[in-house]
Amino acid sequence: LPRTEDYRMPETEAVEAVAQVLMAPSGEVDFWAVHGMWFVLAMCCFPRLTLLFSSVPFGGLGWWLGFIFAPRLLVAILATTAYWNTNRTLCVVAWVWAVFGECAEKDTGRRATTRGGSSGGGGGEFV
Repeated sequence: LPRTEDYRMPETEAVEAVAQVLMAPSGEVDFWAVHGMWFVLAMCCFPRLTLLFSSVPFGGLGWWLGFIFAPRLLVAILATTAYWNTNRTLCVVAWVWAVFGECAEKDTGRRATTRGGSSGGGGGEFV
């Protein structure tokens, strides 16, 4: 039988890896050490669902307001606070995606309402 101090359970390594990520100072963790390309694609296509069901820290009034009204901006803020020191390019891309995505979404919604597209109105334009 191996001595107790020589034996390591397989779960111990996973727990230690998670503890290192959680206990690392803010901005000292590499994005790619925690997430992969599927996470990036999910954030681009489904930001709210990915935020809700992923390992991204959440909570607080600001987080919920961002989640409801501007999820792309919330993603950019969270990415910047967590990964600016290790992945600046990723943070800049997140901000460009957030600004252009939110503007495009709001502009599309505004055009649909003024043209009577999805407003459920009579279909005429406002004068």
